[in-house]
Amino acid sequence: MKSRLAQIAEGLAEHRKHSDFGCPPGWLSIRHLKTHFKFVCLYSASSKAKQLYDRGLLERKGYKVKAEDGKVAWAYAYRPKKPCRDMDEVMIAARHIGQETVPKGWVSASEFSDLANISRSAVFQMVQRHKLETRLYRIRNGLNGGIKAVCHFNLARLKKLHHLRQQ
Repeated sequence: MKSRLAQIAEGLAEHRKHSDFGCPPGWLSIRHLKTHFKFVCLYSASSKAKQLYDRGLLERKGYKVKAEDGKVAWAYAYRPKKPCRDMDEVMIAARHIGQETVPKGWVSASEFSDLANISRSAVFQMVQRHKLETRLYRIRNGLNGGIKAVCHFNLARLKKLHHLRQQ
């Protein structure tokens, strides 16, 4: 026969198991997201999760957290929003948000300079001299992967001007 103290301890353990403290099932806490994002601190993971929530890629839900000293606080849990099924798809979708697709027939100065084997400054001078139409498209650019507005030019006109210059 169990003592009264053992019965109270079992009841308390059962209550803790079924209480509303803790991350809801099917949702990811910031600690889980920290390991998924491969961040060192929780603040970075929390900021990244908030950005993805603001972009509409994650759902957010508040839940109670109880510290070891007995204080109760609120924290957020996240899960992928449909059509994304897991966090990998969320990260792939996040890379393409804010990036515009460049129409066929338009190239940046660096792309044309590689194609025609001339410097980028020569491309910009040619465009300025002949007053060609330019369009700004926001594309992913650079090593850090930031999205930047980049000038694009009509490829057919650039080829025509470059071939006229070489004759």
